[in-house]
Amino acid sequence: TADGLAPTTMAKADAPTSFIASRFDQAADYRGTALTTRTARGVPLTAELTSYCTEGLHAEKLYSAHKAETDLQWTTFLARELFLYGDEPAPSAGPICDGV
Repeated sequence: TADGLAPTTMAKADAPTSFIASRFDQAADYRGTALTTRTARGVPLTAELTSYCTEGLHAEKLYSAHKAETDLQWTTFLARELFLYGDEPAPSAGPICDGV
């Protein structure tokens, strides 16, 4: 949320999420993304997070720096959540940056 707090209204019927985030992004507070991911995983919901713990890139620059990895992760996420093929890997439970 905008105040950096995790949402308190997540439920099993909520949509799955998939994020990429850099810890030192000046435009988007990584703590909010980390809290949202932890809260969603606790429901449990699918909440994928690819963290770049030593970077500060934002949006297009972050995507461009990790395009192949992001495209594979996002395509797999969509195929799995939309039941397109049935043999996609399980959701990632990527680590959240230390100290967050």
